[in-house]
Amino acid sequence: MLIYGYPVPSSLLSPSGVPSAQRKRRAGWRWLRLVLFLVVAFAIANAVGGARGLTAFRDATSEFATLSEAVAHLRQENDALQERARRLREDAAAVEDLARQELGLIRPGEKVFILRDQPLDAVAPPVQ
Repeated sequence: MLIYGYPVPSSLLSPSGVPSAQRKRRAGWRWLRLVLFLVVAFAIANAVGGARGLTAFRDATSEFATLSEAVAHLRQENDALQERARRLREDAAAVEDLARQELGLIRPGEKVFILRDQPLDAVAPPVQ
């Protein structure tokens, strides 16, 4: 048999007619392609689902947005509390209002009326 114009002894040929050295070389390339494919597949899977992959990035982004909203809310609450503390330090009327609301204090001479809620069934109908 002639390969590339040169005679090849039949002892070097496989049953398919391809020289065994060439067949081994092809098999080596197959293994190399398979290993390369597996490495690329692993790299893609790791990039998508790994500890620093796309999934982790989306989770971190979502958590960042949630925490940013919480920080903004806490800053607003902090500003309101600072304003309330400033008013209590500087304004005597604010202290008086707070004492009336939270402690139930009254001024001398004021009268307190306590109204109790009663269900509508307990109230007697008007007499005619």
